[in-house]
Amino acid sequence: MQLTISTFLILTAGTILGQTADTIPVIHKSEKYYLSKTCYDILYWDEVTHKDKVIEKVINQTIKNAAYSYKLSKDNAEDRCHNQMEYEQECKIVYAKHDLVSCNCSAYTYYKGAPHGWRDFQTLNFDAKSGKQISFHSLIDSTKIEAIDSLIILKFKKESNYQEEWKDQLPGIAFTINDKGISIIFNSTFGPTDLDLTFEELKPFINKSGLLKFIGSNTN
Repeated sequence: MQLTISTFLILTAGTILGQTADTIPVIHKSEKYYLSKTCYDILYWDEVTHKDKVIEKVINQTIKNAAYSYKLSKDNAEDRCHNQMEYEQECKIVYAKHDLVSCNCSAYTYYKGAPHGWRDFQTLNFDAKSGKQISFHSLIDSTKIEAIDSLIILKFKKESNYQEEWKDQLPGIAFTINDKGISIIFNSTFGPTDLDLTFEELKPFINKSGLLKFIGSNTN
């Protein structure tokens, strides 16, 4: 991570999505920032390309702000610049189609000699028709929220060896969308813990006029 050139670079990669009509194009972004005169780190995040530039700006600024929240402080400079600290950060768009944008942000930190590292995370999910962030429960039929929450808890207890109380996290549960369904992410004592729900499992619970109405149309 040593650098003697004092230029400030913003690096942009090309479009990585956009092959189908319902897919929202995504680009990779990265930015160097300096911890000292000769030592830098790099932030990584994704952005969308949207025909409505106002919506594009809202989504991209929210993701960029999340990426910037993981910027290391000057207090970390000595450890990071002298290889006593491993640090990996990324805000990656994992789904961008059917008017949905799902972004997973994480940062992994490990100090040399520590028994293990730890991972911070946050998820950002957007209605691409408005640019507004959405919650998991907003995708569910309001009369079936209690039923889907019960299913999540039962399935998680069945698949997990952890004995923790998860219900408190359900109202604002972190989640990401993928081509097969939705991953619920619990914040446990041991770090992020995923629970996968397929679109087939979700189908009986969705808001049929909402953003998951494409389920069952064979277009996911």
